[in-house]
Amino acid sequence: MAGDDTAIRISREVDDARGRLIFAIVNPKHLKELLHADPFVPFSLVLATGKVYHVTNPDVLNVTMQGQIIHEDVHGPTTYINPIRITEVLKPTQT
Repeated sequence: MAGDDTAIRISREVDDARGRLIFAIVNPKHLKELLHADPFVPFSLVLATGKVYHVTNPDVLNVTMQGQIIHEDVHGPTTYINPIRITEVLKPTQT
């Protein structure tokens, strides 16, 4: 799948057993690549605080030209995320 290939290519370490992608530093450009993957593969952002933001479709996350990350949840508030606070990008495990 193109989305998986993109995610693996931009990650520093991949833990296939749990579907975890671990980045040394999450670059907003990398998130844009995941958002524009064809087909799109849902993923989650894990912050240093432990808070998890699920990206179920490309419309949920917006990465601005300035690198700001905006998560828009239809069931909750819009959240601005500092990329430095993202510790993991999780993909769903393959079944």
